[in-house]
Amino acid sequence: AMETSEIISSQCWGSLPDVCLWHVFWWLKDRDRVNADLVCRRWHSVMRSPSLWRVRSFHFPVRPSKKRGTAYSSTMTYARYFGAYLHKLEVHVFPSPRSSAMAQHLQCTIKGLFDELIRANTRLRSLSLVGLELENRCWTCGLRSSLVNSLIHFIQKGASQLTTVKLKRMRNTLQQGLDLLSALSLAQKHLYPRDGISTLDLEEFFSGYLQVYLNHNMPRILHDIQGLTNLNLSYSCLSDALLMVLGHSCIRRRLKFKTLKTLSLRCCFNEPHEQVVLGTSWASIASRCPDLTVKIEVMHVINTYRLARILLPEIPLIEFHMNAVYSADQDWSAKPVLSEMLPQYRYSLCGTGCQGIRDSILALVSVYQCLYSGSLKLHHEKWANLNGSKDLFLLKFKQLSDVYQFTFAIRHTLT
Repeated sequence: AMETSEIISSQCWGSLPDVCLWHVFWWLKDRDRVNADLVCRRWHSVMRSPSLWRVRSFHFPVRPSKKRGTAYSSTMTYARYFGAYLHKLEVHVFPSPRSSAMAQHLQCTIKGLFDELIRANTRLRSLSLVGLELENRCWTCGLRSSLVNSLIHFIQKGASQLTTVKLKRMRNTLQQGLDLLSALSLAQKHLYPRDGISTLDLEEFFSGYLQVYLNHNMPRILHDIQGLTNLNLSYSCLSDALLMVLGHSCIRRRLKFKTLKTLSLRCCFNEPHEQVVLGTSWASIASRCPDLTVKIEVMHVINTYRLARILLPEIPLIEFHMNAVYSADQDWSAKPVLSEMLPQYRYSLCGTGCQGIRDSILALVSVYQCLYSGSLKLHHEKWANLNGSKDLFLLKFKQLSDVYQFTFAIRHTLT
């Protein structure tokens, strides 16, 4: 009876069409794929379908672990045998290395990965390298330079098909970051008139203390990247010169319908954000890029004067996120932001003809004031006596529709 059931089971699997086997193999882990590859010639043939290996995400656990060596060796094996099929590569580093030995191991692995991909003549469409945080002390100058140079070498040799590049939280020095971006722009020049990178994510690409907006090479480099439609930057990179060159790029590429469509900015309290960006610069880029939409995320910036300099009325804002933590100034209020700054974007946030956002924001202010003056004060002593907890409340307001998204969060912390 057991032999009969095994025969029936094998016949069922053997009768599955290739497309069904492909969908089953798609969900298997690498170790299970290796075992399935050895079952029979037909399974081996399906397993070698390029479409099974076009997307890959590597997560490097840099903490000491018995499995760490296995994870790194499997990375090399994958790149060596299946790198030629790869279209989308994601490399996530979390948590960041805490010692020079871990950083060196990680640097050797990433360098080896790129070297194998170059040998495999891979044609990546999307490259994501997130969480390196090269400004940490464990990254010596030699390790940092070697890793950046290996990435530049890969861009020079294997970036001809790239359309998406994400380098979040890399935290380069100014010179190394500019060298890396220059390699990207130079690789794109060789593709002219064919478009290259359309999505570029440079959030926290430079070290947090750098005033990148003072550098004149940054706008020039971004100007040379062809076909850019989605750009993500830290606010420390924003300047009038940058907005001007992005606007000129839109005019040059308008005939191809490849103008800049989305500009996302992240402004953090511990990063430079004191620069003055003129409203005329925003008005100019908005007129030259008629489809441009701007998304702004503000982290822990509560100074009303600084927020007023960031939230200029000429910005075509469609999405706003704010997370505010305050403790020293007990007189601080969210009302100026909610009732005076944000309502000036009521047309871009809600779309033409919608007048309700001011009322919605004022209603939020009313709720905020009621919470603060009522229940929060009543439970002040109870919250203060909690062991290790200083948060009085977290108020979140999120309103979604087909045409806009608005998120606001306030965290009140006891001194």
